[in-house]
Amino acid sequence: MPPTTEKPLYELTAGEIASEKVLSIPLTASLQDAAKLLAEGRHSGAPVADTTGRLVGVISVSDIVRSVARQPTAGVGTIRSCDYQESKRLPRGEEIVVCKLDAGRCPFQRGGATLAGVPVTACIAPTEIVNDWHTVELNTLPPEDVRHYMTADPVTVAADTPIRVLAREMIDAMVHRVIVVDRQFHPLGIVSSLDLVAALARSKVQP
Repeated sequence: MPPTTEKPLYELTAGEIASEKVLSIPLTASLQDAAKLLAEGRHSGAPVADTTGRLVGVISVSDIVRSVARQPTAGVGTIRSCDYQESKRLPRGEEIVVCKLDAGRCPFQRGGATLAGVPVTACIAPTEIVNDWHTVELNTLPPEDVRHYMTADPVTVAADTPIRVLAREMIDAMVHRVIVVDRQFHPLGIVSSLDLVAALARSKVQP
């Protein structure tokens, strides 16, 4: 979408506010490769396409983190989903995940625990992801194809879908992004909730 547009907000369509460059993940790509592509392009999610280019699913950072959370590990029982976490053992033997961020920086923090008499901040949801700084070490990801971890049947719209209808689709489906597709179901772009906010900021103000 251009920096500004003279078109009124409610006349905009999905195709006009969608991202211009679409990263499509091959259906046969491994989860590790998909994660690398997302990380390199700084994407939070991307469509997954088969060999004909047809949309078959969508893979997001949240999907990747959930795949990691299902993998058992020594200690806390799950792989961490954030670089600010550290496993510690309390004096009575209980294992906790400590948050290394300053208090108040994350909604999953909980105080009250102490190590050697020093107060620490615990993480009550070590496998959740709420911000871009939550990350996963790529070499810990499962080796299977992305098809086993993607979200099938993603929400899609045509390029000429009015912005009001687009917003309603996102609200009804409770998703943060929709895929814009052509008649052959090939991905043309992605509209995220941030794109909707940007459209509001850049469009002509209604009289």
